[in-house]
This record gives sequence, C-alpha cells and structure tokens, in this order.
Amino acid sequence: MERIDLFVKKNVYYNLSSGQTGERWNMPMYNKDIKLWKGVDNKIQFSVRDHDRKAYPLRNNTLILTLVNHILKTKITKTLWCLDSYKGLYEVTFTKKDLLDFEPTHYQASVAVIDPEGFEDNLYSGTDWNPIFNVEVIEGLKDTFVPSIEIDPRKFLDDYFVKDGKQFDVYTSSRYDSSLSPSKTACVTVKDSFVGKVVLQGSLDVTPDCPCDWIDLDEKEFTKEYWDEEHTEETFVLSDVDSNCLWVRFKIITDRNSYQGFVDSIMFRN
Repeated sequence: MERIDLFVKKNVYYNLSSGQTGERWNMPMYNKDIKLWKGVDNKIQFSVRDHDRKAYPLRNNTLILTLVNHILKTKITKTLWCLDSYKGLYEVTFTKKDLLDFEPTHYQASVAVIDPEGFEDNLYSGTDWNPIFNVEVIEGLKDTFVPSIEIDPRKFLDDYFVKDGKQFDVYTSSRYDSSLSPSKTACVTVKDSFVGKVVLQGSLDVTPDCPCDWIDLDEKEFTKEYWDEEHTEETFVLSDVDSNCLWVRFKIITDRNSYQGFVDSIMFRN
C-alpha cells in the first residue's frame, strides 16, 4: 500500500527545507507518483499534516479524492475512509471494477476537504502549495493471487563504502528471477523509525557477477525528519514495469553515524 502526505495551508507558511517564510513555499520531499494496477484492488493511504509535518486532525470533515484525465474525459470521485482522525490518517480503495474502464496512462488527482457547513478547500501535496499529484494506471498484471516470496533482510550479505568522509553499510540480497513478478514488485516494511535507503535493482546480464552489472530500478529513502512519535513504521511498494531485466535484487543502505530502525520484511512478487 502506498502513502502520500497532504498538507493543510495555515496562516504562516514555511519552506520545510530552509525555514524561510513565504506564500509560495512547501516541500513535501517524500511524495511521489501513485501507481494503480488494473485487475487488482489498490489501497492508498493519506496522511494529513501541517507545515511542521505534524499530524493534523480534520474531525467531522469529509475528504474527497478526484482522479481525472481531461484528454480522455475520464473522471472518478472517491470519499476517503477515516482510519484515525486524531492522527489524520485516511484510506481509499480503487477496486478492479473502478479501474475497468480506465486507460493505462497518467491521471491527475487532488483531495478536497468539506467541513460540516459545506465549505470546500484544497489539501496540498506538491511544492509551492500545488494541490495536484500524479497517478499512473498500469495494465498487465494477472488477475490471480500468487503467493509472495518472503525475503529476510537479516540474511543479506553485508559490505560498506565511504563517500564524502562518511561510512555507509550496505546489505544485499540474493538475486531473483524477474519473471517471478512481471511488474517487478515488492512490498517492504520498515520499523522503529528506520533511517536509510531501500533499493530495488535489476540486471540484464545472464550471470551478473559484479556491481556494475546492476542498475537501480526504484528506491525509497527515510531520514530522521520523516518520522514522529506517532509514525514509526511504514509499508511501501517498490516496483518497475518498464525495464526488461532478467534478475532483481534488493539493497539496504545506512549511514553508520546516524543508523536507527530496521527493515522488517520484503515480500517479493505481490
């Protein structure tokens, strides 16, 4: 399940990276495009935050998600389900039926909040208080359940490298046949406010035997600032549908001086 942060625009606006004030600033550095897969049910989680990146409750309000492609004249509206109003957590599910008539292409999405009196306002997900974020609908997954391969990060081979005077620990998995997952998809869970990077890599070589044989396909990085007391773990998806790699593997990279938390599990294939 993927997650995107939404921001409430308050009386004072902050550049989250530099602390400057101003009308135009907003830096949701961890948001990225959302992917919806045709043929399966897709869940997306939303976290509503203020300009300090703290959870922002929107009690007694209704959150509406709109997904649209103006060229195709395709539009769908969904009401977000409130998971925890105090923590500002919401969720929506796009079912197989919802996406049946959607072309596999890019769409624009936005979330509006409606208060009990019917007043409507935008929530913001992009830089410069942009309410729009991108959604890609992808076709080609099998409409059948296939058990995932559970990969244990504790069994990864460990190594290290030095960059800019800092030492980084690297943990690398075995390689896996990419045909086991046509979308090269993995569901990753991190816990205890993990700080570091998780990378999905691929190789076109029949027998890759050196680091230069591997390329990065997808990744997600976590910093200490990403977490708070109420948000210490997360499950996210790494995937790549465009490359023709023969093999995939996973890497975990951590800064030895600022390491915390851990990667709990990697479920490859689904």
